[in-house]
Amino acid sequence: FPVTIYGHQNALDYELSVIENLEFWAKIRNMEHAIAASFSLLELTPYEEIKVSQLSQGWARKVELTKLLLTQSIIWVLDEPFANLDQKGKDRLIEMIKVRAMDSGIIIFTAQSPCIQDNIINLNLEDYLDV
Repeated sequence: FPVTIYGHQNALDYELSVIENLEFWAKIRNMEHAIAASFSLLELTPYEEIKVSQLSQGWARKVELTKLLLTQSIIWVLDEPFANLDQKGKDRLIEMIKVRAMDSGIIIFTAQSPCIQDNIINLNLEDYLDV
């Protein structure tokens, strides 16, 4: 089953435009039909022809997270997915996580502080270390 792993660093080609980056990832999984809806959800349409190198870290992160919608993976492993996102971006990501979970998806992510949402289990790794 497909697993998508995203690290703290964005895996984007900064010399390509937003649309070129996402078309590349969509073609890998035959998800070209989902590009427009993905752009709409994360409000990327005004930025589609802009090179990723010209975006703020927050907008580049939204491009990275849009790839989640184009991969159709069952399991998402995300390292600090909320980093560099504004509140609206964080809210959209929470919506994406909820929808993925309702569709039998599994989402594992790291965060600096506990996530207070229904059906989210917070583990503090320090509780499991022998100090």
